[in-house]
Amino acid sequence: MKSFSLIIKSLFKRKTTTLLLILQIAITLTILVNATFILIQKQGKIDKPSGVDTHNIFSFTTNIQGPDNEVLNRIEQNVQAIRDLDTVYNASQFNAVPYSEIGAHVSYGLVKGSDNSMGSAGYYLSSYHGADTLGITLIAGEWFKPTDITIYDNTDPTGVKVVISKALATALFPDDWRQALGKTLYVDGSPDTIVGIADIIPGTWPSWRNFDKHIMAASTLKSTEPNIIVRAHDGVRDKAMEEVSKLLLQTPNRWIDKFKTLQAHRTKSHTNDTAIVHILYCVISLLIIVTALGIFAQVRFGIVTRHKQIGTQRALGASKSHILQYYMLETSTLATLGAIFGVLLTIVTNTYLIEEFKLIVVPMSYIAFGACTMILLSQIATLHPILQASRVSPAIVTRGG
Repeated sequence: MKSFSLIIKSLFKRKTTTLLLILQIAITLTILVNATFILIQKQGKIDKPSGVDTHNIFSFTTNIQGPDNEVLNRIEQNVQAIRDLDTVYNASQFNAVPYSEIGAHVSYGLVKGSDNSMGSAGYYLSSYHGADTLGITLIAGEWFKPTDITIYDNTDPTGVKVVISKALATALFPDDWRQALGKTLYVDGSPDTIVGIADIIPGTWPSWRNFDKHIMAASTLKSTEPNIIVRAHDGVRDKAMEEVSKLLLQTPNRWIDKFKTLQAHRTKSHTNDTAIVHILYCVISLLIIVTALGIFAQVRFGIVTRHKQIGTQRALGASKSHILQYYMLETSTLATLGAIFGVLLTIVTNTYLIEEFKLIVVPMSYIAFGACTMILLSQIATLHPILQASRVSPAIVTRGG
């Protein structure tokens, strides 16, 4: 207790150095906690399960030639020819490709009328082969039957059968997402029937706030430039891509565009997030190093300027361990004061960021961990100068200068 009171008096005598060190720790803690939280959120977004067989899927756009009334038949003929390849597991036409950043979205609700919309969701048109092609896992209900598939017509008032993601089902029925099964869902006004619920349906825009909320409709799009998604057997994706390209290009005047793996689409869609993660790693690392060096320098300077005082303490009987304990307690006191101020500053900063930028609340566990980290960092950074202080000889008080 006596040592602690002496430390407080000593810190008051060195107000400027003390305040600077406390401020440095507090600001570092604030930046460190918020940056780490953003980094973990971004990394989690990048690593989030896709819900599909990402590594074996590729997609492309091609042209369909012939009379308008034969377009759908010719699409199916081409897709069936792809399915017949030994390297291909399944293939299907879709209106959009996951992670491609090009897709469709619709409004949805449980009650008819635009005023009753509950939000927006991504929208896929899928054939009977859609679930097998993507590798989607159903957790309730069933997938479409071949007889369920219709030709897409956004003016059709009769509605179609749909499969929705669990995230969307939860948004519809927060208490029990299973209640969504069998319900009528008004999709842009169309009374569609929910026949299945999938664990995850990946979206086309990873940065979109409704990325997890998706609808797959039992409908096919009549297009002369359809999007085709192909799922290869395990380990032969690249060979399947070669065979599909060779097969399609046998047709005169045929072209293939956007010929990419789903993994490539996903990597490209997360380019900004990946860059932010790398930048934050660098910022956090540099911040920790600079802060540690700053604390080291200030504590060392304080000890150097008190060499004679330490020597006097040694001459009066203070042991090396006593000196070591004293200065470690002094550093801990400074670090704790800085951490307390940093916690308050972090809470205020996070509140501002939530109000201005609609960010997520930083959990208290992050703030507490950050405070403990700063205290530990301070101890590690000052260990060397404190050990030097404990080795100061009592004879220094007899020396001049």
